[in-house]
Amino acid sequence: MEVMKKFVLGISCILLVVIIFWGLWLPGKYVVPVLMYHSIGDAASDRAKANTVSLRSFDEQMAYIRKNGYKVLALDEYMKVPRSGRGAPDKGVVITFDDGLANNYKNAFPILKKYNIPSAIFIPLAYIGQSDSPMGLPMLTWPQIKEMAANGVTIGSHTVQHFYLPELGLEAVHRELVESKAGLEAGLGRAVKYLAYPIGGFSDDIKQIVQAAGYKAAFTTNRGYDRLNHDLYQLRRIRIKDTDGPIELWVKLSGYYNLFRRDKKSF
Repeated sequence: MEVMKKFVLGISCILLVVIIFWGLWLPGKYVVPVLMYHSIGDAASDRAKANTVSLRSFDEQMAYIRKNGYKVLALDEYMKVPRSGRGAPDKGVVITFDDGLANNYKNAFPILKKYNIPSAIFIPLAYIGQSDSPMGLPMLTWPQIKEMAANGVTIGSHTVQHFYLPELGLEAVHRELVESKAGLEAGLGRAVKYLAYPIGGFSDDIKQIVQAAGYKAAFTTNRGYDRLNHDLYQLRRIRIKDTDGPIELWVKLSGYYNLFRRDKKSF
């Protein structure tokens, strides 16, 4: 009888800890997930597979988001609401693309319109309209970029040359950030407020240059140590894979994925 009482007491204590953890601590760690895509379509090579999501998978993933009641936020909306904690939008999510690949227009854009989903694309200025690029694929053209910008796609900078910024001198970093912003703004006729660091690399000095150049926020990958996205100049994103089905999406969209993922150094 005494053993049974101790067992019940032990189970009760464990349940109490779980309830406290789940009800009090965990909700304060919720983060609106920012999803990151690159190429949408067939992988150009084995090396490109890690950054490629097939057309079918992308459609299924967007359908899952719509069917399950997630609120997809445009970047301007995302900046106006709490990005983490109890006040953050329940089931909020942001969709982003890096590199400015032409297949984002051909393959992803029709699906985004089909499900009425806003998104953002970060583009390296020097490769606009190029048939080849460091990514090994054709790039978006100006007419495609302008059409997307007029239909729910926020255009952001991915620097000029897509260099890994921590390997550059600070003067070169400044040129990459200022010239890309100015060139995109000239082509679009509207402000470009957001940046994605190529390969996610940044430093404290680079963040200061980003802010001084007039960007309102900058996105990385899983680099840095701000798991709750409090710092506007190192906002973490979540890479989506071709193999991510309903279970993986549920985990990545939960709002708690950042708490348990492995950190990388910022540079």
